[in-house]
Amino acid sequence: MSTIRYRALRSQDAVDMKQLWLDVIAYEPGVMLLTYEEQLKVPVKRLAHDVNGMLADPSALVIGAFADKELVGVAAVEQQLTLRQSHRARLWGLCVARGHRRQGIARQLVKLLITHASTLEGVEQMNLEVLECAEAAIALFTELGFHCFCKEPHAVRDSGVYQDELRMLKVLFTPEEAPPADPVDPPVSAG
Repeated sequence: MSTIRYRALRSQDAVDMKQLWLDVIAYEPGVMLLTYEEQLKVPVKRLAHDVNGMLADPSALVIGAFADKELVGVAAVEQQLTLRQSHRARLWGLCVARGHRRQGIARQLVKLLITHASTLEGVEQMNLEVLECAEAAIALFTELGFHCFCKEPHAVRDSGVYQDELRMLKVLFTPEEAPPADPVDPPVSAG
Protein backbone atom coordinates (compact mmCIF):
# COMPACT_ATOMS: atom_id res chain seq x y z
CA MET A 1 0.00 0.00 0.00
CA SER A 2 1.46 3.35 -1.04
CA THR A 3 1.49 6.42 1.15
CA ILE A 4 -1.40 8.79 0.47
CA ARG A 5 -0.61 12.50 0.26
CA TYR A 6 -3.27 15.22 0.39
CA ARG A 7 -3.01 18.63 -1.22
CA ALA A 8 -5.11 21.37 -2.71
CA LEU A 9 -5.78 20.73 -6.37
CA ARG A 10 -4.61 23.12 -9.05
CA SER A 11 -5.91 23.78 -12.55
CA GLN A 12 -3.33 21.38 -13.99
CA ASP A 13 -5.01 18.58 -12.01
CA ALA A 14 -8.27 19.04 -13.96
CA VAL A 15 -7.57 16.23 -16.46
CA ASP A 16 -6.90 13.75 -13.65
CA MET A 17 -9.94 14.98 -11.70
CA LYS A 18 -12.21 14.47 -14.70
CA GLN A 19 -10.78 11.00 -15.33
CA LEU A 20 -11.29 10.02 -11.69
CA TRP A 21 -14.94 11.10 -11.84
CA LEU A 22 -15.42 9.21 -15.13
CA ASP A 23 -13.90 6.06 -13.61
CA VAL A 24 -16.14 6.30 -10.54
CA ILE A 25 -19.26 6.90 -12.66
CA ALA A 26 -18.37 3.96 -14.92
CA TYR A 27 -18.03 1.67 -11.89
CA GLU A 28 -21.02 3.03 -9.93
CA PRO A 29 -23.24 4.92 -12.37
CA GLY A 30 -25.96 5.70 -9.85
CA VAL A 31 -24.01 7.47 -7.11
CA MET A 32 -23.05 10.70 -8.89
CA LEU A 33 -25.35 13.35 -10.26
CA LEU A 34 -23.96 13.45 -13.80
CA THR A 35 -24.13 10.45 -16.10
CA TYR A 36 -20.97 9.16 -17.73
CA GLU A 37 -21.99 10.78 -21.02
CA GLU A 38 -22.66 14.14 -19.33
CA GLN A 39 -19.34 14.10 -17.45
CA LEU A 40 -17.56 13.13 -20.67
CA LYS A 41 -18.92 16.30 -22.32
CA VAL A 42 -17.63 18.62 -19.57
CA PRO A 43 -14.66 20.44 -21.11
CA VAL A 44 -11.43 20.04 -19.16
CA LYS A 45 -10.86 23.78 -19.69
CA ARG A 46 -14.10 24.52 -17.83
CA LEU A 47 -13.09 22.22 -14.98
CA ALA A 48 -9.66 23.89 -14.83
CA HIS A 49 -11.37 27.30 -14.82
CA ASP A 50 -13.63 26.19 -11.96
CA VAL A 51 -10.65 24.92 -9.96
CA ASN A 52 -8.80 28.20 -10.59
CA GLY A 53 -11.86 30.14 -9.44
CA MET A 54 -11.98 28.15 -6.24
CA LEU A 55 -8.25 28.66 -5.70
CA ALA A 56 -8.87 32.41 -5.84
CA ASP A 57 -11.53 32.09 -3.13
CA PRO A 58 -9.98 31.55 0.32
CA SER A 59 -13.26 30.07 1.57
CA ALA A 60 -13.15 27.26 -1.00
CA LEU A 61 -10.93 24.21 -1.14
CA VAL A 62 -10.70 21.38 -3.67
CA ILE A 63 -8.48 18.73 -2.18
CA GLY A 64 -7.00 15.65 -3.76
CA ALA A 65 -5.59 12.42 -2.40
CA PHE A 66 -2.55 11.10 -4.26
CA ALA A 67 -0.99 7.64 -4.28
CA ASP A 68 2.44 8.48 -5.65
CA LYS A 69 1.47 10.84 -8.51
CA GLU A 70 -1.96 9.31 -9.19
CA LEU A 71 -5.05 11.23 -8.10
CA VAL A 72 -7.14 8.65 -6.23
CA GLY A 73 -9.59 10.83 -4.32
CA VAL A 74 -11.13 14.27 -4.47
CA ALA A 75 -13.57 16.40 -2.50
CA ALA A 76 -14.42 20.07 -2.23
CA VAL A 77 -15.99 22.59 0.10
CA GLU A 78 -17.03 26.19 -0.39
CA GLN A 79 -18.67 28.76 1.80
CA GLN A 80 -22.06 29.87 0.51
CA LEU A 81 -21.76 33.28 -1.13
CA THR A 82 -24.95 35.05 -0.16
CA LEU A 83 -24.90 37.04 3.03
CA ARG A 84 -27.93 35.18 4.36
CA GLN A 85 -26.33 31.78 3.75
CA SER A 86 -22.69 32.59 4.52
CA HIS A 87 -22.98 30.67 7.80
CA ARG A 88 -23.02 27.50 5.68
CA ALA A 89 -20.30 25.66 3.79
CA ARG A 90 -21.21 23.06 1.18
CA LEU A 91 -19.24 19.84 0.76
CA TRP A 92 -19.41 18.35 -2.74
CA GLY A 93 -17.66 16.11 -5.26
CA LEU A 94 -16.40 13.42 -2.88
CA CYS A 95 -15.16 10.35 -4.70
CA VAL A 96 -12.41 7.78 -4.32
CA ALA A 97 -11.00 5.49 -7.01
CA ARG A 98 -12.31 1.94 -6.85
CA GLY A 99 -8.91 0.38 -6.14
CA HIS A 100 -8.24 2.73 -3.22
CA ARG A 101 -11.43 2.39 -1.24
CA ARG A 102 -11.60 1.15 2.33
CA GLN A 103 -8.26 2.79 3.16
CA GLY A 104 -9.65 5.83 4.99
CA ILE A 105 -9.11 8.23 2.08
CA ALA A 106 -12.68 9.55 1.95
CA ARG A 107 -12.68 9.94 5.73
CA GLN A 108 -9.44 11.96 5.63
CA LEU A 109 -10.69 14.13 2.75
CA VAL A 110 -13.88 14.97 4.64
CA LYS A 111 -11.97 15.61 7.88
CA LEU A 112 -9.63 18.02 6.09
CA LEU A 113 -12.62 19.86 4.62
CA ILE A 114 -14.32 20.03 8.03
CA THR A 115 -11.12 21.53 9.44
CA HIS A 116 -10.99 24.05 6.61
CA ALA A 117 -14.67 25.02 6.98
CA SER A 118 -14.18 25.40 10.73
CA THR A 119 -11.63 28.14 10.10
CA LEU A 120 -13.87 30.24 7.87
CA GLU A 121 -15.27 33.39 9.38
CA GLY A 122 -18.95 33.01 10.16
CA VAL A 123 -19.30 29.37 9.06
CA GLU A 124 -21.38 27.44 11.57
CA GLN A 125 -22.38 24.34 9.63
CA MET A 126 -21.53 22.13 6.65
CA ASN A 127 -24.20 20.90 4.28
CA LEU A 128 -24.12 18.24 1.59
CA GLU A 129 -26.41 16.30 -0.71
CA VAL A 130 -25.99 12.58 -1.28
CA LEU A 131 -28.04 10.07 -3.24
CA GLU A 132 -29.65 7.49 -0.99
CA CYS A 133 -28.06 4.65 -2.97
CA ALA A 134 -24.58 5.83 -1.85
CA GLU A 135 -24.79 3.83 1.36
CA ALA A 136 -21.06 3.84 2.15
CA ALA A 137 -20.92 7.64 1.81
CA ILE A 138 -23.98 8.07 4.02
CA ALA A 139 -22.45 5.81 6.67
CA LEU A 140 -19.20 7.81 6.55
CA PHE A 141 -20.97 11.16 6.82
CA THR A 142 -23.05 9.88 9.73
CA GLU A 143 -19.93 8.62 11.55
CA LEU A 144 -18.37 12.06 11.09
CA GLY A 145 -21.31 13.81 12.74
CA PHE A 146 -23.57 14.69 9.82
CA HIS A 147 -27.28 14.01 10.13
CA CYS A 148 -30.05 13.88 7.59
CA PHE A 149 -32.50 16.76 7.84
CA CYS A 150 -34.37 16.27 4.58
CA LYS A 151 -35.10 13.56 2.05
CA GLU A 152 -36.13 14.60 -1.44
CA PRO A 153 -38.05 11.78 -3.09
CA HIS A 154 -37.37 11.16 -6.78
CA ALA A 155 -34.60 13.78 -6.88
CA VAL A 156 -32.83 11.98 -9.74
CA ARG A 157 -34.27 9.90 -12.56
CA ASP A 158 -32.08 7.60 -14.63
CA SER A 159 -33.67 5.43 -17.31
CA GLY A 160 -36.99 5.53 -15.50
CA VAL A 161 -35.46 4.58 -12.13
CA TYR A 162 -35.72 7.19 -9.39
CA GLN A 163 -33.24 7.90 -6.62
CA ASP A 164 -33.99 9.86 -3.49
CA GLU A 165 -31.51 12.46 -2.30
CA LEU A 166 -30.63 13.10 1.31
CA ARG A 167 -29.65 16.52 2.57
CA MET A 168 -27.27 16.28 5.50
CA LEU A 169 -25.59 18.77 7.79
CA LYS A 170 -23.01 18.94 10.50
CA VAL A 171 -23.09 21.75 13.04
CA LEU A 172 -19.55 23.05 13.48
CA PHE A 173 -20.31 25.83 15.94
CA THR A 174 -23.31 27.51 17.40
CA PRO A 175 -23.10 31.30 17.08
CA GLU A 176 -22.08 31.51 20.74
CA GLU A 177 -19.21 29.04 20.24
CA ALA A 178 -17.82 30.49 17.02
CA PRO A 179 -14.02 30.78 17.01
CA PRO A 180 -12.29 34.12 16.47
CA ALA A 181 -12.21 35.34 12.87
CA ASP A 182 -8.51 34.52 12.37
CA PRO A 183 -8.42 32.03 9.43
CA VAL A 184 -5.96 29.15 9.58
CA ASP A 185 -4.82 27.15 6.57
CA PRO A 186 -5.84 23.47 6.55
CA PRO A 187 -3.07 20.93 7.14
CA VAL A 188 -2.38 19.96 3.51
CA SER A 189 0.97 19.74 1.79
CA ALA A 190 1.90 22.20 -0.92
CA GLY A 191 3.62 19.53 -3.04
